Amino acid sequence: MLTTETGRAQSIRFLVAQGESLGLPRAELLAAAGIEETQLEDPDGRVPVSKFWDLWRFIGREVPDPDLGLKLGQRTRVRETGIVGYAMLHSITLGGALARLARYGKIFSQRAELSFDPVGDQWRLVQHRPPLYRSQRQVADGRTAAVLSVCREITGREIAPTLVLLPYARPADIRAHRQVFRADLRFDEPSWSLHFRATDMGLPLVAADETLAGYLDEVAALRLEELPKDESFTDKVRRVVWSHLTEGQPTVVRVASELAVSGRTLQRRLREEGHSFAEVLETLRKEKAEVLLQDKNLAIYEVGYLLGYSDATAFYRAFRRWHGSSPREYRQLSSS
Repeated sequence: MLTTETGRAQSIRFLVAQGESLGLPRAELLAAAGIEETQLEDPDGRVPVSKFWDLWRFIGREVPDPDLGLKLGQRTRVRETGIVGYAMLHSITLGGALARLARYGKIFSQRAELSFDPVGDQWRLVQHRPPLYRSQRQVADGRTAAVLSVCREITGREIAPTLVLLPYARPADIRAHRQVFRADLRFDEPSWSLHFRATDMGLPLVAADETLAGYLDEVAALRLEELPKDESFTDKVRRVVWSHLTEGQPTVVRVASELAVSGRTLQRRLREEGHSFAEVLETLRKEKAEVLLQDKNLAIYEVGYLLGYSDATAFYRAFRRWHGSSPREYRQLSSS
């Protein structure tokens, strides 16, 4: 059963909007999904994954176009993917963006078990646990086309995978698939996956600076203050740590490498300034958590992901240690 697994309620908004663009009444779309309008506005709202499938089924019945998933997937833009999209844009290369997509997939849905790994001279993005895709072709088409659409948008190039695997029987007409993917196609596979050339994974993200800077400046107010020319070594460490937090907790070795020093030297220079690496990481997380929680568009668990925590529980524990209250209680008090 899917009812015990959830996805972000706000993620349904895109599908509802697309249904409206196809002429379907909004009230009927919400009823088909079994959700209230207010749930789409709650940043912390989660709904059973089954509601996403119910909405897809409804749209598929009302708009009997076999290529509908491909068409809607191509409409996806990175800003519409919420914090996952911003995490992707925080990357330097396309490969880094797809690695973050795999890491953040569960924000969309608990069933979104993605992996992104090298396979020979290529890289493969795989969706695991897709049991319903065989009976719901539009969802698999929509997800794969959406990923490719975002890749093309953030690189400014018409990226084409080398191979696309899809988990349903080969349709009689695959012209739309060929037009969208421009790749070799295989059907009736265990799960969907996209295979990319290794050389494409090094492509820079042309939209990253403008989009991410705008988000950090205007929405989350998270960009580190302009540091003075005589910034301390601790300031430099903070800057590097923040730049890698969305990938997970950065290590001493990684931060030291970026600063062109050894791990031992990094620790020594921090001690000379009265700090430790663990303290820098903890303080930065605490400061940025307080700022991020002011943004009501972010779910609390998304704040935790942005700060490099592997799960929401770890973030809740850390926040309670800092403030003696939960993130939700802090957010409520801050807005009152």
